[in-house]
Amino acid sequence: MATRSKRYRAAAGAIDRNRRYPLDEAIRTLLASGGPTKFDETVELAVRLGVDPRQADQNVRGTVVLPHGTGKAVRVLVFAKGEKAKEATEAGADHVGAEELAKKIQDEQWLEFDTAIATPDMMGAVGRLGKILGPRGLMPNPKVGTVTFDVGKAIREVKAGKVEFRVEKAGIVHVPIGKRSFGAERLLENAQALQARGRQGQLRAERRGRDDHEPGCPHRPGNGADGGMRRAEKVESVAGLQADLGRATVAVLAEYRGLTAGQMDRLRRAVREAEGRCRIAKNTLARRALSASRYEPLGPMLRGPVALMLGFKDPVAIAKLASKFADELPKLEIKAAVLDGQVLPAAEVKALATLPSREVVIARLLGLLQAPAGQLLRTLNEPAARLARLVDAVGRTREGAANGTPVAD
Repeated sequence: MATRSKRYRAAAGAIDRNRRYPLDEAIRTLLASGGPTKFDETVELAVRLGVDPRQADQNVRGTVVLPHGTGKAVRVLVFAKGEKAKEATEAGADHVGAEELAKKIQDEQWLEFDTAIATPDMMGAVGRLGKILGPRGLMPNPKVGTVTFDVGKAIREVKAGKVEFRVEKAGIVHVPIGKRSFGAERLLENAQALQARGRQGQLRAERRGRDDHEPGCPHRPGNGADGGMRRAEKVESVAGLQADLGRATVAVLAEYRGLTAGQMDRLRRAVREAEGRCRIAKNTLARRALSASRYEPLGPMLRGPVALMLGFKDPVAIAKLASKFADELPKLEIKAAVLDGQVLPAAEVKALATLPSREVVIARLLGLLQAPAGQLLRTLNEPAARLARLVDAVGRTREGAANGTPVAD
């Protein structure tokens, strides 16, 4: 067991574990416990939701604007140009730029900011930064309001205390609600703002249809011949797909004409379990997103009902999955794929699926490296042993010569 400090034990001793505390009393008890520190501690609210984050319809995420902020000075970077860049500067953005800023991040791994905001027309350049910004939680995302033309409003909300949250593996959401120096009243108001999101239904699991289907796609009900999409929805669709393409390692294009909704749901679940994502959008919007990425060669192949299966880690896993479903469902036809900028026809995608997984390849490489290493060590040691025997023989020869005693070779 971990050894707890005196300060921790004293704070834990002030809590009665056999009763539930009202929120206001819990905050007062928290502030009264523990001694002084050399820094202003952050107070965090943890909410156990009782959900299974592995299920797409229970994967809770969102944003909340805390009335008193978090107590942290947030550095905001905005990808914009023209009038929107001027608007971002006037709204208080710390860094504003376009392609040159994206190039600086890509070439120098420069990350001197806490939040990134982008206008939708900049997602072509920003999408290429997915592998850098994505793992750090800095990638602009239309679902949390960081891909928008209203950059002034987005900057003001972030500076005012807008925080993003997402449920973790244990089904718990952790949200910072301020600093200890805020006092009980301000911390309580921040906590109540988060509670209000839940009561209004804004703190909820994202629905699978919104997660995997963009507005206007063939499986989304209520769309007319033109998809019934507003311009804002189209912009959001393109920006979201560009963000996914920016961090994808492989993209497999397949036609799903004739598949049932149940079969498509099974395919999407399997892709998610393989740490990928199945994206379906209007072909005209998908072409626009592809044109600004390394997967542009797939654009001319977007005809009819097609889906993009994107892999974010092991490209072989997605190829195996696509080939498996194509064998099981004759109506699912693999058209092509793009891997490392190279176009792979359907036959080569199936050939890629026969390769071992990344883990197996790494294990085999380690085995190959270890075997030559042992042989090399023996080879290097052998000349040294011979040299030692030679030196010893010469020494004995000289000693025998000095004593007048012959020495055999």
